[in-house]
Amino acid sequence: MRTAQAAVHHLCSTVDNLDPTVAKQHVEHQFRLFWLLVEKLEKPRTLGTQLLLQIPSDVQRRLIERYYAIDEVFVREVVGKKFTHRLRRDLDYICARVNVSVTSALRQYDNCRRVYKCLQYNDVNTADTIRSTFLISTELAVKYQRIVFLARYKLNLSHKRLTCLTYTDVDQLVSVLLDKWTDGKTITMNVNFKDVRDLKALLNREAHEQYRRAVLQALSPRFAEAKLRALEPKAREIIKAILNIGAEIADSKELRDMCVDLVEKVADPCKAAALLADDTRLLLDSICDQFEQKWVSYARHHQRLLQSWRVFLHGISSCLVLMYDKLPQS
Repeated sequence: MRTAQAAVHHLCSTVDNLDPTVAKQHVEHQFRLFWLLVEKLEKPRTLGTQLLLQIPSDVQRRLIERYYAIDEVFVREVVGKKFTHRLRRDLDYICARVNVSVTSALRQYDNCRRVYKCLQYNDVNTADTIRSTFLISTELAVKYQRIVFLARYKLNLSHKRLTCLTYTDVDQLVSVLLDKWTDGKTITMNVNFKDVRDLKALLNREAHEQYRRAVLQALSPRFAEAKLRALEPKAREIIKAILNIGAEIADSKELRDMCVDLVEKVADPCKAAALLADDTRLLLDSICDQFEQKWVSYARHHQRLLQSWRVFLHGISSCLVLMYDKLPQS
């Protein structure tokens, strides 16, 4: 009701000498037409075949695009969560916090759930599938693809350490993961995280210490002595944390705690050592390179293990650098 009243007020304020009664009738008529079309908008392909209203094709496209449009502030609150009925019941609380109308939130939630279900058994060319099924633009289809990826792998982005990340940051983060850890057409990760878990088992305490020294030695020409000295006691725990992150993904088949662990177990020690984002990238590059040069040749199937380790680290490194400067000091 408030929405209709606001529409009448807006119409009267923008059209000179418009009778409020006429404005009210016009708005009510538009609302009735919209509710007649909602069922068709939920299945956009039926909009063009319905005979109830004659709607030009360009108007149909605009209607569908606006119906499936997303509010970035609202979506930031729900990304990484499965689209369950429990989440739907919690929308009132979310709406009050981010100042989004419940009607808008319900529409966006139902749209996300509809797209998620569409991809549940169809993981081929996912962005194209979304675009052709829901008749939306490629740009919007890619946004939904990333939202579904987060929901599928349950990446926890609501942790208090990650509230500094905006929707745009999250969107870029998922873009990196899709680029590094999928074939680019699907949302199924093709990294063998079990290989990362196996690599972890190769390193005993002595090997860890040798690994740490090799990484620091490789960094010595590029880091100032004070920075290297500050990093020295933290390098082993950083390497161990990265291996643990890969092993946990292998065990759970989810990314749930990946970003939180990256922040608390990798970014925090790096920041404590006064490393900048570019320094952190150099550190992770060195971790990858030194493993390749010193230990991987002793393992069976070492080329496969090395490839998995390299792909995993490139994804981790890109995500960490993307978040790094946004993160407050712990």
